[in-house]
Amino acid sequence: EEGIRFSNWYVMPQCTPTRSALMTGFYPHRMGFGTFILPSVGKDLATPVGAAHLANVLQDNGYATYAFGKWHLGYSNNTVLPAGRGFSKFEGAFQGEGEHYFKLTGKRTKCFDWWIHEQDEDGKPLDPYPPLNEYTTYTDQIVCDRTTEVLDQKASGEIEKPIFIYMSIMNPHTPHEEPPTRTPGDT
Repeated sequence: EEGIRFSNWYVMPQCTPTRSALMTGFYPHRMGFGTFILPSVGKDLATPVGAAHLANVLQDNGYATYAFGKWHLGYSNNTVLPAGRGFSKFEGAFQGEGEHYFKLTGKRTKCFDWWIHEQDEDGKPLDPYPPLNEYTTYTDQIVCDRTTEVLDQKASGEIEKPIFIYMSIMNPHTPHEEPPTRTPGDT
């Protein structure tokens, strides 16, 4: 019933520049992401640490903040991961494209990329850890399930603060793996 709809928005031809603009409010060129996406692991690239992120601002103003799905805005240390950028809870992939069922990413060396990243009670990022029971569940099913859980918790009054959910589905990206069979009415 209440909320904000963003209706005046420009997307870039790639995902990382668009995501950078959404999270910082700056044109991607100002954040260093004008024309490329983040490379593989081992690179220390991310939106600048000093840049305010949307989730930081909302969290500082009393919001409960959640991110589910694809991050792909830096993953070299805790300060550039979702909990370091103001999300109290994240579940998803830190990198770009990855397998939807087995959560493996990388073209040459396959590595696992599906994580839970949370803040402690003081808002400090904890070390990320892999979930133990979601290894073969389709990625976007997990994203939808986690989003629905938060919305249900808000509706039941379990979450009293206003909420912000950043939901970034992964199936527009390669590899293009077919989702499980759905029946009408499934969420």
